[in-house]
Amino acid sequence: MDGHFVPNLTFGPPIIKALRTHTTLPFDVHLMINNPEYSIKDYANSGADIITIHPETTIHLDRTLDTIQNLGVKVGVALLPSTNPNYIDYIIDKLDLILVMTVNPGFSGQKFIENQLEKIKIISEKIKSSGKNILLSVDGGINDVTGKNCIKAGADILVSAVVLSAQATDISVNKATKFLFGEYNTPEKILELGEEGLKNYIRSIDKYDSKVPNNFDELIKLPGVGRKTANVVLNCLFGKSTIAVDTHVFRVSKRLGLASSNTPKKVEFELVEIIDTKWLQHAHHWLILLGRYICKARVPNCPACPVKEYCEYYANNYPK
Repeated sequence: MDGHFVPNLTFGPPIIKALRTHTTLPFDVHLMINNPEYSIKDYANSGADIITIHPETTIHLDRTLDTIQNLGVKVGVALLPSTNPNYIDYIIDKLDLILVMTVNPGFSGQKFIENQLEKIKIISEKIKSSGKNILLSVDGGINDVTGKNCIKAGADILVSAVVLSAQATDISVNKATKFLFGEYNTPEKILELGEEGLKNYIRSIDKYDSKVPNNFDELIKLPGVGRKTANVVLNCLFGKSTIAVDTHVFRVSKRLGLASSNTPKKVEFELVEIIDTKWLQHAHHWLILLGRYICKARVPNCPACPVKEYCEYYANNYPK
């Protein structure tokens, strides 16, 4: 993730390189980034076995797929929920993997988009007709119910992160998956295990019957969960209209004149009071992006700011 094609940022080639020496398992690197052609060589050299890109992120898709192939890496393409499955007709001969996104990429915990099951069926038939050994992977909102439906529709691989880690630390997840994947190493086996059977492997977190609470008061009772984290979980996992005030939101809100308080909690209350409820769920994401790329802490790029005409900081520091 690059913070542009999708809002969040994640790790790059150095992480792949560091992990490569610890396992012979295949690394499928799913690039949710614009202009992947500038990065794929670094990922290939770092030890990626498969590089998966989105067609929407590059002008020269055919050439970029050739580049991946020429680097000796398997080629994958990821399709957004809104991308027509017929898109692959002109590139299927170059592919080793097709990834169907059953949520909109960028945030974990979203609900499975049911109409993508038909897309999975269509692509499965296209793969069979091609005669190629192409893997069909599905990512987003996978659980014991949606996973079974995806397998029935023709999926070979299920990508399921949140179902295992929504309420645990990386250490706890690693402990659980070590034993889980040792015995249940295919999607079919995990689906046969079922939700009740799966609980026996992931019950390192015992509170709330391994379910993440969906209300603020219960969330902040959990160790290490404060006001900001609770609001992030409610917003991103449960789709609730909350404001998570991090350093970016705090700084940008005060510079714009949206808030004047000196604590994150009070700034949160001010923002909730003035932001229209229909924008509230997404507002702190917009403020974070503005703070990360334009309204930076030390040297804000005020002339490039799209909302400078409404900004108190700009008015005070760039007088007409």
